Amino acid sequence: MNYKRIIALYAFFSLVLSANAVKVVFRLDDPTIQYDSVHFRVFQLFIGKEVPLSVAVIPCTKDENAYEITDSVYWSFLSAPNIEIALHGLTHENINNQGEFGGLSAEETNRRFNKGKEVLQKHFSKSINTFIPPFNATNLSFPENMEKNEFNILSADMFQKIPSCGNIQYYPETLGHLM
Repeated sequence: MNYKRIIALYAFFSLVLSANAVKVVFRLDDPTIQYDSVHFRVFQLFIGKEVPLSVAVIPCTKDENAYEITDSVYWSFLSAPNIEIALHGLTHENINNQGEFGGLSAEETNRRFNKGKEVLQKHFSKSINTFIPPFNATNLSFPENMEKNEFNILSADMFQKIPSCGNIQYYPETLGHLM
């Protein structure tokens, strides 16, 4: 991200913070465990302005070994009060080109929801109730498995058909990956 985009975000924050009627949800996907200057600056900006940010965290490697999130340079950022931790799959794999969840059974979907949430709750004292599917891929068992695992918010691509979600709030990704 270049500095022009950071300045644009700063100007947008000023507008959002001054307009009481505007409701915006900011989402940051895939912050790495390793230092990344772009993510670092985004975290600094959101925390410095006390603007809420939903961060899509991937809890495990492809082998389903939990990342040691406490070793991350972002640990203090992720623990900030205005940062929401969202589950972003278990491993963020693109299984058979259907995303992590697109072609999975209900049982496997439930297992991945459950394990991912368990890993994140081990590290954070915040409630984990938002799910952001990797590659925006869902399946027909999503509503049932989200409710089983006490997720009540789903954020995915606004142009993809999402299964009926009953009591689950849906916040579509509307701007894509501008950064």
